[in-house]
Amino acid sequence: MRYWKIKDGIISLERVLIMGILNATPDSFSDGGKYTDAHTAAKRAAEMVGMGADIIDIGGQSTRPGAQKISEKEEWERLRDVIAVVRQAVSVPISVDTFYPYVAIKAIEAGASIINDVTGFENEEMCAAAAQTGAGCVVMHCADITENADCIHSVGSFFERKAVKMEQMGIDRACLCFDPGIGFGKTREQEFELCARIGELRTGENPIMAALSRKRMIGACLAHDTRPDERDYGTTAAHAMAIESGADIIRVHNVEAAAQCIGVMSKLAAAKNSR
Repeated sequence: MRYWKIKDGIISLERVLIMGILNATPDSFSDGGKYTDAHTAAKRAAEMVGMGADIIDIGGQSTRPGAQKISEKEEWERLRDVIAVVRQAVSVPISVDTFYPYVAIKAIEAGASIINDVTGFENEEMCAAAAQTGAGCVVMHCADITENADCIHSVGSFFERKAVKMEQMGIDRACLCFDPGIGFGKTREQEFELCARIGELRTGENPIMAALSRKRMIGACLAHDTRPDERDYGTTAAHAMAIESGADIIRVHNVEAAAQCIGVMSKLAAAKNSR
């Protein structure tokens, strides 16, 4: 059985998993300001679990282009009560979306089991925090590869190097999950290719996560400008392609749509394979 090791347990990869996004931020590109209150956030987390979320990913700082960076202290102030109350409200694993080692450690102490770092664990202190806590790690590719001819090779080789380096720093390789970083340092065509060929990026048995939800890549496919929250139909199409290609986890805003997508694809795949 394939699995992802996280703090105090494992998550089976025998089916596609849903990571529900919960932004405790005033300025995130899609749902900023909606869930800054701890009890509102906990209610939303419970709703997402009821719809089919397997993991809740909580962030306290927007990583959208042009977002104002905040300090680790301010980020933790936003997250402290939210994580504590969400932990009481749901039983599924909690992921903390942060690039600050201080915040990662505090979040794990408060009940999170996964560190989702958009800087790809480039900070050695973050690697030390992961090794110390035994947390699951989402390692995102964020380097600028817009001038690279072969984006699959560029991202795949980055994952291989990170796996080796993080093991050397005391992190169990089974704790690693890789995210190609759609929307970070790629051309639009590279983003389409990475989505369509995401399974080719897998290194060993480690899971691959597709974080495509409502991103500009989706909007670029549409005939007219859309707000992020108007891109759910397009997001579902991108999720279907990523799943068909081999994604193990999809990180989403609309959990209900993602659960429907996975359910239908599972039945169709079973029918196809039965012939």
